[in-house]
Amino acid sequence: MKFTKRFFKNVCGLCLTPVIILVMCCLFFELKQNVIVIAKNTAVEYGATFQDDASATLLGYDVTQLFLRTDDVVDTSKLGTQRIIYYCLGSTYERIVTVIDTESPVIKIEGNEVCEVQNDISFFEDPGVTVTDNVDKDIQNRVDNVIVNIEENKYQVIYEVADSSGNIASARRDIIVIPEAKPEIQEQQENNSKGTIYLTFDDGPSNLTLQVLEILKENNVNATFFVVGGFDPKNEEWKLDIMRKAVDEGNTVALHGNSHDYSKIYSSVTNATSNFTEENQFLIDNLGIDTKIIRFPGGSSNTVSKNYCEGVMSSATEILTNLGYKYFDWNVDSNDAGSDVGLSENIYNNVISTVVAGRDNVILMHDGSYHEASIEALPKIIQVLKDEGYEFKAIKSDTPTVQHRVNN
Repeated sequence: MKFTKRFFKNVCGLCLTPVIILVMCCLFFELKQNVIVIAKNTAVEYGATFQDDASATLLGYDVTQLFLRTDDVVDTSKLGTQRIIYYCLGSTYERIVTVIDTESPVIKIEGNEVCEVQNDISFFEDPGVTVTDNVDKDIQNRVDNVIVNIEENKYQVIYEVADSSGNIASARRDIIVIPEAKPEIQEQQENNSKGTIYLTFDDGPSNLTLQVLEILKENNVNATFFVVGGFDPKNEEWKLDIMRKAVDEGNTVALHGNSHDYSKIYSSVTNATSNFTEENQFLIDNLGIDTKIIRFPGGSSNTVSKNYCEGVMSSATEILTNLGYKYFDWNVDSNDAGSDVGLSENIYNNVISTVVAGRDNVILMHDGSYHEASIEALPKIIQVLKDEGYEFKAIKSDTPTVQHRVNN
């Protein structure tokens, strides 16, 4: 009997053990399927302490402390995504955390927040700004600034910078322009001057420019030369010599652009503006002349630019003005680059008949090659206008602008 009971017990034990193991495995597998891992915060600020809020529940019970484990940490000193692997009851769970930067750079205005300049905005010297950022260390050279005309004699410098995460910061500095009293008006009344003549010559320097300078010197008058730059100084040093001579004799050398090719300079706003900013640097490098006086090829009213870029003149005039440049057109056209090229008598008549008493007369002429007729007409133009009581001047930074209506 005892043998039978022992035998029966052993047989039952051998049969039940696999069943119990199987049941326990099934139960463990079922439990694993019911584990829920939840993580709420998927982003953390750069440099902050990461608060790991991952939690695990099993059949509604919090088992975070008992079973949820991870060996990973989030390094908040590095921007971008990072992966955390959690382990719970033999299973793994992946979580992506992104380290972000939402803090904008800090702009500190150097000098005064309100600046006063005499005479003209072109005399403003920007003290600049200092920029710091919690992430980017080389952000200083990313600052953009633009000068905007708010109202008459009042401007703003707008500084703007963006960090590598796209956070933008801006600051503003006010500039008050204190106009200088126009002594020429009083002088004009005292000496009974009939008006002012600004002789201007485009497209030089050329082999004819020296003749123009000689005529000006003989008549004791000055003029303005809107020169074309961008040439190779090594091969055309003589052009630089002519410009030096013009300045030494009291004339103004101004900007007509590094190029006169309409299809090139008016193909984009960038080209239209850099045509002058690059020429300005060219004159600084080669002559030590920093001038902001410009004349657009074809004038600001030209419509040929529409063939290459719609609206280019409107944008270019605004941008260059905000950069401190002053553009001059003309109100007296000699037509020496038009149908009267080569006809000195016509050129003379065009000037004399268009000059108006009591105003600033800006006369358009050319000293480029093949304008011998203009040189021939020049002495007579000067003599007649001097006899009539006009005063001759070169354009300066404080000269009132004569500008056309922009048509593109």
